[in-house]
Amino acid sequence: TAEIIGAEPGTWLLTSTSKKHIAAGMQALVTVRDCGLPRPTVDAASKMRSYFIAAEEADWLGTKRQMFVEYRDRTFKEKHTRDKSTSYLGAVGPLIHAEVGDVLKIVFYNKLNTSLVIIPSGLRTSKEYEGLVYNDGRSPNRRVVTAPGEKRTYYWFVPSHLGPGNKD
Repeated sequence: TAEIIGAEPGTWLLTSTSKKHIAAGMQALVTVRDCGLPRPTVDAASKMRSYFIAAEEADWLGTKRQMFVEYRDRTFKEKHTRDKSTSYLGAVGPLIHAEVGDVLKIVFYNKLNTSLVIIPSGLRTSKEYEGLVYNDGRSPNRRVVTAPGEKRTYYWFVPSHLGPGNKD
């Protein structure tokens, strides 16, 4: 079962990110038509939350692992250190905080030797930042990847349907 709230008209790919699921054909194209209702907008009241995240090899419990690591600013020189309240997260990537109406600005630096993509699950984005390949014969059969040594800035919007409901 999938619950979809279509806010952007167009043809969108509904897929799992599991290689097994993709190989088995677990994908579908969903067409969202403009129904005349107002679309969510980003306005001057929206709060911009910036995060600086690198993919890199890091030491975790004595072994080298490929991890997402948060930095303090776009220079990627000083790592953001976790306090005791989040130290239990271990090798899990940075905690990203957002509220309904916020715009997330993710500056991503790929320090690994392979191309990478970040996929924002559930957030509103454009196809350019979606990170998916559409094998539909109409869309460009490519995805925007961040090459080794490259930096890319992603913008994601937190729509109201992700916030607390009337009974929350």
